[in-house]
Amino acid sequence: MKFKKGDTCYFIGNGQIVISGTVLSCSGGFCVVKYNRESGIRLRESRLYKSEEEAYKVMPRPPQLPKRITHDYWMH
Repeated sequence: MKFKKGDTCYFIGNGQIVISGTVLSCSGGFCVVKYNRESGIRLRESRLYKSEEEAYKVMPRPPQLPKRITHDYWMH
């Protein structure tokens, strides 16, 4: 078992952001993770990472910055 109750873990949300959480329980290869104060999710242990850097390395695609709208755009 890679994680135990109380461990900090990281997982990839929406294929583009790394989210940190706390493991609440693990059983049968799955872990229940609490994140964002009130949210929780049940994930396979293989989708959890020990560090933020480790999660970024396996991310399917790099995060994209939102396009910026400049002031000039609104003037034309």
